Amino acid sequence: MLRPYITVLLALSLAMCSASLSCGSKTDNFIVRDLMITPSEATAGEYILIEFWMDNKGYHGVLDTWTLEIDGEEVQSKQVRAAERATTRAYFRITADEVGEHTVIIHGAGNDYLSGRFTVTEP
Repeated sequence: MLRPYITVLLALSLAMCSASLSCGSKTDNFIVRDLMITPSEATAGEYILIEFWMDNKGYHGVLDTWTLEIDGEEVQSKQVRAAERATTRAYFRITADEVGEHTVIIHGAGNDYLSGRFTVTEP
């Protein structure tokens, strides 16, 4: 009677995966964290650095594609590699063009994402 136990374990794993950012199998178990937007208030024409960290908790290297969205529009994508049991810093660099408050979302292939905001003012 192992089948009910496996079903419960699978359901518990899926519930935990959707409630956190550390989803994946043993070969690609990683966590994305610490979104930083510098500066959070910029003048039009100024560069903005949008960075985050990816912790690989697994025993194999991970390569994942991350996409930067600003106000719902895809702006850039990049592949981020993290060696086994290592932490990697990843970033996007953009130019602040449009005056106003903007929403940033960085997302990977799965359900993992980070979000934040920045404001652009007139020069």
